[in-house]
Amino acid sequence: MTLPLPDRLPTPADIPFPFPFPFPQPPSVSQTVPANYHCDNPQVEQKLADYLTASGQQSSVSREIYRIAEQQGIQVTVLSNEEYDQRYPGSGGVTVGPSDAREVFVPERSIENPSDTSLEHELMHAYVETDSSPGTTLYKTAVDTSLSAEERQAAAAQLFENIGGTREQGEAWLEGLDGIPQQVLDGTGDHMLNSATDRLIYRQKAGQSLDTPETLTIMRNPGKGEAAMYLRGQLNPEEGSPSFWTVLSATSALREMYGSEVPSVPIFDIDGARAQLSAFLDAKIADFDAARNGYATNR
Repeated sequence: MTLPLPDRLPTPADIPFPFPFPFPQPPSVSQTVPANYHCDNPQVEQKLADYLTASGQQSSVSREIYRIAEQQGIQVTVLSNEEYDQRYPGSGGVTVGPSDAREVFVPERSIENPSDTSLEHELMHAYVETDSSPGTTLYKTAVDTSLSAEERQAAAAQLFENIGGTREQGEAWLEGLDGIPQQVLDGTGDHMLNSATDRLIYRQKAGQSLDTPETLTIMRNPGKGEAAMYLRGQLNPEEGSPSFWTVLSATSALREMYGSEVPSVPIFDIDGARAQLSAFLDAKIADFDAARNGYATNR
């Protein structure tokens, strides 16, 4: 059987195939990095987008802190490692600027591993240090010893609930501040808070549940540990020697915190008093580190 020949041969126009082929395009970085984040390098911007996604999947607390930062327009800049180290040597991240517009800077290396919490740590600083932030009001209420226990407890509970934790965690954190004088809370209360919230994030990123009695114990842990590190820094400034009044103030704070545990020191011998109080604080800091290291995901 012989088939009839067509009148003409097919041309490319006869082939039912769209041209050019519409390959699916990946979402642009601008769709995944909020407007309050800034990177000079598009590759770093993509790295930041990947970090925010992965970190937020690992930790609900991280995810809520990112949401708050975006909502409040907290400005975040990711610098190259070289530029960051020139500007802020010896640090893992910084929060700078006036109290009405705190701003966060982190190095590129801090967004290379989702388990890193440098960004969240600095965003928490900005959240409780910016004048217009509701976090600032809650934090200042929680650490104000002139207020009632009920007011402070309600503020601490709400603060932790706001960042994706629980009211019980906030109350446990506040319990850990018992006996710490106002002068120390004024000097380092934000570090006491961040030390606690860092622990929540670390544990979530390591796959640990926060709904455990151990979590509440961990929340009580940072207060006096951070206070000890602060007071040791006051007694041993980077330059020069502390004044007589600094040593007297530190001694008074320690006695308020630890009572008769604090050794009697020759108050008019600044160097001698500083040496004895520093040794006492070194032991307290070592105890704090041992307790912190006892929780495998707590560092």
